[in-house]
Amino acid sequence: MATGTRLDFTLLAQPYTPDKDEFISVLYPVWTSAELASATHRVNVKDKFLGRPVWDSTLGEPVFASGPDAADPWIRAGGDVAATVAELGDIADTINTVGKFLGKQVYDTAGGLLYAADGPLAADTWTLIDGVGLTQTTPA
Repeated sequence: MATGTRLDFTLLAQPYTPDKDEFISVLYPVWTSAELASATHRVNVKDKFLGRPVWDSTLGEPVFASGPDAADPWIRAGGDVAATVAELGDIADTINTVGKFLGKQVYDTAGGLLYAADGPLAADTWTLIDGVGLTQTTPA
């Protein structure tokens, strides 16, 4: 083509049409607990962001991404909202190791009392919310 001539061309764009499974997985995400636990599953690799809601069909309830990385756990909507003081005091119990955050409230099933987490770490204390005094349970 000679210098200074005009080049005319038509761009033919093909619209992208997602397949049914891809469309549903993004707009109406429903996954099993096993799929949510897989570090290589699409929901953890491509579609995950902090706070993303997903329906866990195994549990029959919504869960939320605790972070954008594949290794970040999915947390139940209410978290583990019931435990005993013994479980609150066990540093290895899932109540202390999964989904714990500052202010998370847990109902003591044995004593009928409400506790709040003083931080996100497994070793962070649980403080009794009774409006009277300060009673803490420290995981050890």
